Formats: sequence, structure tokens, C-alpha cells
Amino acid sequence: MAGPGYKAMMGEIRFQLTEDDGVDANRLYFRRQMLRHGRIAAWLVGAIVLLLLILIVLGNGPDLVSDPLLRSLVGAVVILIVLIFAIYWFWLPWQARKLFRQTKLLQGEITALWTSTTITYSGEWGSTEIAWSDYHRWMENERLIVLFQSDAVYNIVPKAVIARDEVAAIGRYLEDAGVKKT
Repeated sequence: MAGPGYKAMMGEIRFQLTEDDGVDANRLYFRRQMLRHGRIAAWLVGAIVLLLLILIVLGNGPDLVSDPLLRSLVGAVVILIVLIFAIYWFWLPWQARKLFRQTKLLQGEITALWTSTTITYSGEWGSTEIAWSDYHRWMENERLIVLFQSDAVYNIVPKAVIARDEVAAIGRYLEDAGVKKT
């Protein structure tokens, strides 16, 4: 239900998703996953360890060669950093584009119609109505709203085709339905 201070509205948009929308949604999800549940603390500890290792290397350059533990630590940190960047910049976009091409339902024009209680998606494949309260969680960036039905299934709504007040209304509908923004 619409809360006090704003009226229930109905919005409708038509859009066609692109592979880039899928990549952007997946990158948004990845970034948020990296920052959830104490991962910030782990990243901070990792950064501190990396800084300490750099200081050790700069202060005791020759010892790096002779100390196998220090070499192993530096190697592990470097491998971890390279792996995270490789996932973010190469594997994730490749996987998102591949999945987009495999999912024919995403490739045609989509109409999204929403009220204060539901959003309905329709296309050549038919239509589906989802109550805001049926979403598990949601997130957004400057380009997209990503609505998660589960950790693995989500709907993308590009902000470029929605008025700002409608984007705000969708956020309020989700909040009113108890859907967590992450």
C-alpha cells in the first residue's frame, strides 16, 4: 500500500534490455556481494596486510628473496588481487553476455506496468505479475534497478526510460512491501 505523503500511482514503460544491462547488473551484484557481511573488514585487513608487505619489501628488499614465507604471502596477495580483477573485468562480463544471448525472453521488447502493490512484465512470451512483497531484495545504480526474486533470479529495469519520480515511487513500494535494499 502507498504510505502517507504520496499517492498510489501506476507507471508503464517499454524497453529492450541489452547485453550491457546484464553486465551492469552482474557487476552491481558482484560489488555488493564483496561488501556484505563482514567482507569489508576482510578487505580492510587484506589492505593492511598488503601495505605491511609493501613496507617490508621496501625496507628489506634482499630479505624478500631469502624468506619463503614472505614470498608466499606476497604471491598469495598478488594472485588474489589479480583473480578478483579478472573476475570483475573479464569473466563476469563474458558470462553475463553469454547468459543474455541464451535467454531469448530478455531479447525482445518488454513492457513493465506497476502499481503500488505489483509489477507486471509482458512481452512476446506472455506476461507475469509479481507482487513487490515477493521480491527477496533489490539494488540500484545510476543505470538500473535490479529486483531479486531470489539470489539467482532477478529482473532488470533500466532507469533511462523511467521518470525520476517513478523511480522514487518504485523504491517506496518496495520499502512498503518490506523488501530489503542492498
